[in-house]
Amino acid sequence: MSKIDGSVLAKYTPAIPGRIPSLDGLRGISILFVLLGHLALSQGAPHILKPFGHSGNVGVRFFFVISGFLITTLLMKEWKKSGTISLRQFYIRRVLRIFPAVYTLIACISILAALGWIVLRPHEALWASTFIMNYHDFQAVWLGQLWSLSVEEQFYLLWPGLVLLSGAKGAFRSAWCAVIAVPLLRACMWYFWSASETAMTKHFETVADALAVGCLLAAYYNRLGASVRYRRFQSHAVAFLAVGVGAVVFGNAIFLHSPGAFYVWGQSVANIGTVMCIDWAIRNPQHLFGRVLNWRPLMAVGVLSYSLYLWQNPFLLGDTGRLWTAFPFNLVFAVLAAIASYRLVELPFLRMKDVLKKKKSAGAVLA
Repeated sequence: MSKIDGSVLAKYTPAIPGRIPSLDGLRGISILFVLLGHLALSQGAPHILKPFGHSGNVGVRFFFVISGFLITTLLMKEWKKSGTISLRQFYIRRVLRIFPAVYTLIACISILAALGWIVLRPHEALWASTFIMNYHDFQAVWLGQLWSLSVEEQFYLLWPGLVLLSGAKGAFRSAWCAVIAVPLLRACMWYFWSASETAMTKHFETVADALAVGCLLAAYYNRLGASVRYRRFQSHAVAFLAVGVGAVVFGNAIFLHSPGAFYVWGQSVANIGTVMCIDWAIRNPQHLFGRVLNWRPLMAVGVLSYSLYLWQNPFLLGDTGRLWTAFPFNLVFAVLAAIASYRLVELPFLRMKDVLKKKKSAGAVLA
């Protein structure tokens, strides 16, 4: 770590508690958007749900921004306390958090395919298990949701090393470059290279700006909180959230009028609105809206969000003609599968991660 990084490290480390307020509630809202979007497309879904088919994109975008903010916060807190970032410990924690549950899903789906109960696309399990599902153009159903987890994994491979090697300032300059360059790249891909919908919305290089704005929120969290004008604007909760939510809605609604406009700049508008909503929620847990996010049932959904994310696709988007993929029973089966995955697979490995945290005592709160 260079001297200049050491002198500015505190500035880039968000001054927030170990357990970030409203985070589970935000995850809960995000996964509910994903569930709503996929439920609208499920077998036998009522027509009234059809307009919400695009809401899954809203939920995924929230997850990306949250991930950028959270991972950056953890890295900066570890760096500030221990004087460095242990990439080894970071990846051990990520593996324990992510791999057991996702590979359990892939194994179960592969077994069902081998028994002839479902039909997988060629190499679908391979794409999923190697975390490159976001770089295919076929419509995968049973494991298609893993495209966004693939984006997350690619982010984990790049960002911690970049922070460590480039220093805080260098890494955040790179994040700013991503926020500016990614929309320009999307414009070239759409208008000159005839890119597919998959490429425009799922390739890492076209969605990296959503992760980058989350990273930048962590970088500027303290300075935003110290700004009198910003605090005054946030104090008008209705007006501030109206701007944030309005940007999210507007950015996504553009798709209905012009998919190209959404792909190129609508996603950037939605990113701005998303980061505004997340920042407000974290800073204002005592407000009425903040208390809703910290409501125990919603927080419970947030805790279960990873398992729900993994298991909802086979039930909500699978079309087998059987009860377990038909509305509304498919939602019940998806929730039951998620609870089973959380209790039988995730929790044991989360306990291992907690043991590792105590032994390492690196000062980072695990995601």
